[in-house]
Amino acid sequence: MDLHFLSDMGISHSQIRTEARLAIPPLTIGNWIDGEECYASSNRRFLKLNPRDGGLLAQVTRSAAEDVNFAVIAASRAARAWDARGLDSRADYLLSFQEAIEECFSVIAQVLALETARSERDAEAEVQAALDLATVILNESRALGNLQSLSSHNSQFELGYRTPQGVAAAIHSGALPFLHFMRAAYAALINGNTFVWKPSKAVPCLAAALSEITKECCFPDGVFNVVYGSGEETAQALVSHPSVDLIDFVGSPQAFRQIESACSNRSLLVKTISNSIPVIVCEDANLKTAARTTARSVFDKESKFHDVRDVFVHESVYDSFRDLLMRESYRYQPAPLLTERKLLRLLKSINQLGSGKATVLSGGYRLMDESRKSGNYLAPTVIEVREKREQDLPDVSAPLACLHSVRHIADAVKMIGKDTQLPSILIHTRNHDLAREILYSSKAASVVINGCAERYALPFNDEYFNRFSIYTSVIRTNGDDDSHSDIR
Repeated sequence: MDLHFLSDMGISHSQIRTEARLAIPPLTIGNWIDGEECYASSNRRFLKLNPRDGGLLAQVTRSAAEDVNFAVIAASRAARAWDARGLDSRADYLLSFQEAIEECFSVIAQVLALETARSERDAEAEVQAALDLATVILNESRALGNLQSLSSHNSQFELGYRTPQGVAAAIHSGALPFLHFMRAAYAALINGNTFVWKPSKAVPCLAAALSEITKECCFPDGVFNVVYGSGEETAQALVSHPSVDLIDFVGSPQAFRQIESACSNRSLLVKTISNSIPVIVCEDANLKTAARTTARSVFDKESKFHDVRDVFVHESVYDSFRDLLMRESYRYQPAPLLTERKLLRLLKSINQLGSGKATVLSGGYRLMDESRKSGNYLAPTVIEVREKREQDLPDVSAPLACLHSVRHIADAVKMIGKDTQLPSILIHTRNHDLAREILYSSKAASVVINGCAERYALPFNDEYFNRFSIYTSVIRTNGDDDSHSDIR
């Protein structure tokens, strides 16, 4: 274990048990391919900086198409043997992996908190939610072994078989990175697929730590692979590779459009779009409560539940709500953006907003005081939007609220109805019938009334799980040979 790197990352040595399986990643991080660390053939690297103070956390290899090809070939070679191990054996590997994470729970949480500039309590909540989700997936996989006799009539039996897709690739953003990783990796591996992960550039230390855990858990070579790099180069090389059989994508609508255009077969894509959660403030709302909870969701670095940006306010209460929200925004110290590049893109977009489309009411500049001048901090920003256009502001998690005045609440529903896979809509009203109506007329998974969205409401369902395998039913008679009827 690299104690020097631990001290560089600000992680307490006393919190690391000697027997813990986790090996904290070194200052230089390479791809994880075929069970070992290796560097990009071009030897190019990118820097992972601390979002809080700009300090160097790691130098990370930057993969090109050639490096992606190595990872996919390794996964392809390992696919048949991994599937042949059977469901019970694969579940044992994943259970061992889960137990190893539980042993080094605090360390994983500290690495996640450091890389994403979140509080350690918030990171611990995500790690625990991911472990709980892994348990759900392992329990779900038990149903695979119960498909041998789905029905029987007279002398015939319907036997079910699940065949893995093959090589499953995952391309994830920095939004809840550990939770999305566990969901995709467990669904892919338990179904018999091998796995190639392109994590966000925001969490290379987390990805390297997880790679080390797979080694300690004796995962077969080639089953689990990690390639680092940019979306424009590494991710697009991965989605266009002919040997990739399934792609799990998590990211913004803009990033998905780029991935979709590069994908050789769009039917392979399993997408989770990270839309921001809209807020609707009705004319009968308690404005003080609405302003306080909205400000907390947008600006508070310690209790940020989900990304909240667009706030739709009935025109009769718009002015009062706007003033209250601006007053509340000054109470919070914002969390830094993950990278300086994201901050500069956002600042450029804010500065280019035309006076006819939007007005910056507060903030809109980089915080440069003594304690934050080296970090990626945006002042709490409130923008009054008169003409919503998706391309005006990049989809970046930031302490930014965009206010929209609407004549009818139905207009707000129409505006947000263009988005898909919304985890929630936050609505402030005393009329619960209206809240239900908004839920039914929108595509959101839930409506939260007069409060904040749940912290880690990441849905997991059979439809998502079943994408990682192909189900086939075969009708057998009693006279058939049942010696090969076991479900793998």
